[in-house]
Amino acid sequence: MKRCRAITKLLSIALTLCTGIALASEPVSAPVPAPLAAQQMTLPAGFEVSLFAGEPDVVQPIAMTFDTRGRMWVVECLSYPGWTSDGTGADRVAIYEDTDGDGKHDKRTVFLENGVNLTGIELGFGGVWLTATPNLIFVPDRDGDDRPDGPAEVLLDGWDLTARHNVFNSLIWGPDGWLYGCNGILSNSKIGAPGTPDDQRTLMNCGVWRYHPTRKTFAVMASGTTNPWGLDFDEYGQAFITNCVIKHLFHVVPGAHYDRMFGQDVNPYAYTLLPSCADHIHWGGGHWTESRSGDAHDDPGGGHAHSGCAIYLGDNFPAEYRNNVFMCNIHGSRLNRDTLDREGPSYVAHHARDFLLANDPWFRGISVKCGPDGGLYITDWTDTGECHNYEVADKSNGRIYRVTYGEAKRAPSNLAKASHEDLVAMQFDRNEWNVRQSRRLLQERSVDPKVARSIADLLIQMHPKDDREAVRQLWALYAVGGMDAIGRAGIVQDTASEWVRFWMIQLAADEPDAWSSQLRDQIAVQLVDSTPLIRRSLASTCQQRIRLGYLDEVREILLQLISNRDDANDTTLQTLNWYAVEPVVASHPELVLQWMPQITMPLVRTHIARRMMTLEGGFDRLAKQWRTAEDSAWQADTLRGTLEAYAGVEKLSMPEAWPETYARLQTHPDAEVQHAAKLLGTLFGDLNVIEGFRELANDPTEDPQQRLVALEILLTRKADRMGPTLRKLLDDKELRTAAIRGLVSVGGKEVPELLLARYADVTPAQRQEIIQSLTTRPEYAYPLLDAIDKGRIPRGDVSALIVRQLQAINDESLSRRLVEVWGEVRPVSETKRELIEKYRAEFTPAALAAANLAEGKKVYTQTCASCHKLFDEGGELAPELTGSQRANLDYLLDNILDPSAIVPVNYRVVVLLLDDGRILQGVVENENPLQLTLRTATEEIVVPLDSIEVRKRSSLSMMPEGMLEHLTAEQRRDLIAYLQSPSGEVK
Repeated sequence: MKRCRAITKLLSIALTLCTGIALASEPVSAPVPAPLAAQQMTLPAGFEVSLFAGEPDVVQPIAMTFDTRGRMWVVECLSYPGWTSDGTGADRVAIYEDTDGDGKHDKRTVFLENGVNLTGIELGFGGVWLTATPNLIFVPDRDGDDRPDGPAEVLLDGWDLTARHNVFNSLIWGPDGWLYGCNGILSNSKIGAPGTPDDQRTLMNCGVWRYHPTRKTFAVMASGTTNPWGLDFDEYGQAFITNCVIKHLFHVVPGAHYDRMFGQDVNPYAYTLLPSCADHIHWGGGHWTESRSGDAHDDPGGGHAHSGCAIYLGDNFPAEYRNNVFMCNIHGSRLNRDTLDREGPSYVAHHARDFLLANDPWFRGISVKCGPDGGLYITDWTDTGECHNYEVADKSNGRIYRVTYGEAKRAPSNLAKASHEDLVAMQFDRNEWNVRQSRRLLQERSVDPKVARSIADLLIQMHPKDDREAVRQLWALYAVGGMDAIGRAGIVQDTASEWVRFWMIQLAADEPDAWSSQLRDQIAVQLVDSTPLIRRSLASTCQQRIRLGYLDEVREILLQLISNRDDANDTTLQTLNWYAVEPVVASHPELVLQWMPQITMPLVRTHIARRMMTLEGGFDRLAKQWRTAEDSAWQADTLRGTLEAYAGVEKLSMPEAWPETYARLQTHPDAEVQHAAKLLGTLFGDLNVIEGFRELANDPTEDPQQRLVALEILLTRKADRMGPTLRKLLDDKELRTAAIRGLVSVGGKEVPELLLARYADVTPAQRQEIIQSLTTRPEYAYPLLDAIDKGRIPRGDVSALIVRQLQAINDESLSRRLVEVWGEVRPVSETKRELIEKYRAEFTPAALAAANLAEGKKVYTQTCASCHKLFDEGGELAPELTGSQRANLDYLLDNILDPSAIVPVNYRVVVLLLDDGRILQGVVENENPLQLTLRTATEEIVVPLDSIEVRKRSSLSMMPEGMLEHLTAEQRRDLIAYLQSPSGEVK
């Protein structure tokens, strides 16, 4: 097999060499040959791309960096996809040098062989730093002879090797002197120094982490996203990461929690997650699983998978490219480019024209870096697979490209030999590569206190002419002498620069010990004439100091932040302030309640109450505030938070002081407060309140929406005597849908016939509710199948989803009855190819051209729309189809005939058996310590965890095989034609 593949590759290379381009109609079985690859690429006018290195000199280049001599160090990852767990490996670290300055390497030195699971690299402090899952290692080379001085030192361990393509990566030195890296969502890691007990390790999955090279301290900077694989800092030291699946770019703020592809944040009390800073996606709509290829995704950017991040701060490109974000688009075989605009406390990223098109489907960009010459360097994995290719990787290829504009400068001879004075002078260089290298060298030299002081004296004498230079002076001072050096310089007192003030606050958060009174005063005064950016920095610093145990340093600052009316409607600042307040709620609940009347931020007030409910005595503390405090808007927010905490909970014991509390809240002038108090009353079983809602639900003269709310409250609380009410409301058009769901929830032998008797007279959507409802209890499924068998329910009304749900009940007798009524539903994996050929012959272009799209839409609505969205219509239980490869018949047949072949994690079905006998199936939207939210085909249900008796996760799709078999030939034809239609317009 390998020999055949090699022969095929050689033939393809020979063909390409002769023609200059592969034939578009033929499958591309090999990459464009390395010597020709750069010539085929498309860039803006004036830019040139050249091959810096290519196979066989480099293969599998997964990460790179540069040393103080301008040489490139590359990690060649031969481990993937077979990560090893026995300590053996074949990965390499090699050094590539361009000795003659022609833009191509002409010298290669192997520094390290037999590396294990290597994915990231950085240099400094006398050696090489490598991510080697499950370890962060340091390979010493203090004499700089390009040979390890000894064995690798394991600095940290505990990263999760089972993360597969989500392992930790992307090492880079931050402006604060810490080493930063990324971590993926499948990596449930517990990180610490070797030998650290589990209960003292740091839990992390996706996000950004950092490690201090001399303090030996590890910390999570921020949590969330999906699989970040690219990290860089902009002109003012703001961190940005590139990401896969969900939006591609995040502005990373210390202590923040961001949107995730799926799953629970590491802090279950984060409650609100911050979004991506991008105002666009790089694919043409639809779900990410359908964004891997196709013309629809070309103009927007090529696809959902991104790797590598470089914010251009060199001195070679035209000025318009400075501070632009460059990232590899794996599916699009290109480099995307975003521009950044400051907006309040954060940024907005806008889509600019794609910077580089490889014009080679084998191009797989992984890493992007700004080089010492001001050029942009790109590593190319060179393969046809993607990160999910766990079986075969072509390990014979690899390229590194260099992009420049006009004439680029030569790399430096060796910055490590420069004097202190020369390194200090480089802090204002226009090429950020020089700034970063020289600052790190100054940090390394400052281990000696005398040297540190002399370097700080040189830095203090500098006179920055703008904000950019001012923050670089500040970073360098911090690198050599910490906050003491900044204080000695008196910089903050001498400047009104917003960015200098910001960074003084941010750097102070990392002080290893308690702040001096002088530093505390310097931080507190930043609230005077503050800006959203300054207040953002204060929120992050407050959170960090609180988690380090220094609440007293920042308590007054935090109170002023959450009492700032200017930020009361800013979601970002409200959320960051909540992250700072959250640990204080747990440690000092009485203090937070004292603050409550002063807090102006609705989100913070709501989340405080929600968090308070997780503490022993939390409700009583808050209820006391409701009884004794003056009427204010905060009562409405805290009542809302309390109800959110107890969402889905059926009943709680009534607190002793509830009658008094309720009476007080009913005198509040805000109707929302009065209503929320009534909702709480139902939770505590207050019969007067419950009867009031029952009367409202039964009164046809009241507002239908209010009646519906009342009915849903009664059902959530499982109020007594609901059967008669629900039977009556079955004939109420406004409340019929809720009544159908309620009857099934309440139960009773008569329920199936009550629902089936009304089947012919209700709306199509309500018919689906009836069918869906009758799959939630085994005893109701038999009447459902009888109704299908006898024609009371037309077979065309029954979707494939319903068949899957009936199968999942896993009752042997019911399964036999299902076969009798519906027919055998057989796995098709083994015969899929035969079935595809069968249906390809049936769905000829001529047959599809004669299809009735209007009828096809009807079939789609009956069989698919309960789960899938198409043209902005349908459910969200399964991936959206609008942006998928619907025009490709093989794609449609593959997914319809074998829907369980690949089920995205966030669409895996969970089956719940509840204590009331119901069986629910759907996907878990979110979960906390009290309840989970389940999305089914017809509704979103909050389920208390203590009501779940059995919970099973299925690897199967909700859609069963054989869906087409149960349609007529005309229905099949019309459905496929409608699915392939470009706009969904029917006549």
